[in-house]
Amino acid sequence: MNKILLGLIGAVGFAGVVGVGNVPAFRQAMAASQSAAKQSADLKLKDIKLADLVTKAMPADPKASSVGIMLVPSLVRFNATLLEGPKPQKAEKLLESLAMMGFSPAPKVSQRIVLGYFDAKGKSQHIVAYIEDKAVPLMKTKSVGDAFEFTAVHAYNFSRGPGLLVMAFGPPK
Repeated sequence: MNKILLGLIGAVGFAGVVGVGNVPAFRQAMAASQSAAKQSADLKLKDIKLADLVTKAMPADPKASSVGIMLVPSLVRFNATLLEGPKPQKAEKLLESLAMMGFSPAPKVSQRIVLGYFDAKGKSQHIVAYIEDKAVPLMKTKSVGDAFEFTAVHAYNFSRGPGLLVMAFGPPK
């Protein structure tokens, strides 16, 4: 299970919803969480079902459209179908989250992909995931509709699901 860091992140930036007047406490909590992140930097790979991760990442309140929770980054592996190849995507929120948690070295990210999976009821679903720039050239050679095993960093939870950064992919298992 991921360790939850601090609390809320805003749509305009992670520090955007921190209470006014509590900046020193926020900085102190950030320093402690960064230390915890560095201690768990071994990133043990965990095999998961994407549908389970998405379900657990969604907020209890569906109206929480711009609020999320930063996490100590974890490394996950799952099977999914490529529904849409790489497209340009701003990644400030992801990169800020990873930097705040001491994830190093910082990845280069400027693209996203869309992944398909089946939920617990067997209904087809999709999720947008970031993809590391190093993986983009190979991903562009793949066909939409192909299934893969993805290895990704789970950086945060958001109202639309988990913040995932795909680092690698290969044949499904």
